[in-house]
Amino acid sequence: MSPSGGFRQGWVIRWLILLSVGIALGCSPVKRIDSSSGEIQIAYFGPDDPNHPVAGEMWQAACMALDKANQIDGFNGRRLRLIPCWAEDPWSGGVNAVTRAVFNEQVCAVIGGIDGPTTHLAEQVVVKAHLAMINPAATDKTVNLAFVPWMFSCLPDDQSQSRILAEAIDRHLGLSGNFVVLSANDHDSQLFTVELLRALGHLRRNPLRHIQFDSQRPDPASFDQMGTHADVLLLIAEPRISANLLINLREKGFTGPVFGGPWMARNLFRRTAGPAAEGVVFPLLWSPSTIADRFIADFRARTGKNPDYLAAQTYDAVLLLAEAIRKSGPDRLDLIDSIRNRSPWQGIAGMIQWDPLGRNQRPVILGTIRNGQNYLYSE
Repeated sequence: MSPSGGFRQGWVIRWLILLSVGIALGCSPVKRIDSSSGEIQIAYFGPDDPNHPVAGEMWQAACMALDKANQIDGFNGRRLRLIPCWAEDPWSGGVNAVTRAVFNEQVCAVIGGIDGPTTHLAEQVVVKAHLAMINPAATDKTVNLAFVPWMFSCLPDDQSQSRILAEAIDRHLGLSGNFVVLSANDHDSQLFTVELLRALGHLRRNPLRHIQFDSQRPDPASFDQMGTHADVLLLIAEPRISANLLINLREKGFTGPVFGGPWMARNLFRRTAGPAAEGVVFPLLWSPSTIADRFIADFRARTGKNPDYLAAQTYDAVLLLAEAIRKSGPDRLDLIDSIRNRSPWQGIAGMIQWDPLGRNQRPVILGTIRNGQNYLYSE
């Protein structure tokens, strides 16, 4: 079976699971939250392991934001509490945990997931419950195209990112340059690739070659001749995979410019790729300013590492929700309006200003890596 065929088959199975969840919850009434006593619970759809290789820093940032919110006062003296809902197979154990939290517990909102697929998964649960969900991670535009007014996404979507990246690629190619696309077949990589190739197509740029590989079994040896005649490489895959492929391609002699998705801004990519990451260009979803200095220092003291954009955006998502709770209380229906009314809201990761569908309209900039750190990209 081809990689794309496996991708489609996997999603058929997963959407059948989601359908069964939707049927099970279809007759559930809207649940109002007791706003008078006890701690206020927030479901967190992500791993609660600070050492988790992909999302541990998101959890640490969420806990930092919760500590700060409780220091301010929580809500009328009631403390806020994050309820982790996760399993390493989110399609079975994870969705069950979210469902229990939403329909059996007194959670007032959901923060999560950690990527596009897990965000869609949680969305299928909250849509039945009229429960606010704040998405700090997924950039898949379809998350907000279901017209669910209680779904809020903090990052600019793939379409917005791809437009800016395509323009930079077009300028770099000049009159006669060519490019090769190397992309994984996982959900997020596929959607970003589609948006980027569409944006490049509008600029009358088409790849010399497009190689899509199985994200579960990438084989660097199959890419040995990929860059022989390419001026530019577009590498689109999750952080660890793209880092390892980039190392391999540099060792095989490809010296040209490399453009990629926002995941190249993650700590995991830079740590894995090392010197091979120097000079790559990508959408930079967080460029720290002085407003983030305290958060960065506290995060470094807590974890021994600098935060990346997903940690910063998760921190903002929890703080924005906490502020909305202070304004409206934890009642689910009131809280939806309160989250919407926070906009525009200044966070440490940047401004949050919801569009009519609940997606943040923050402008996109480009970044690059120099001496192992993210910087603004200038041509």
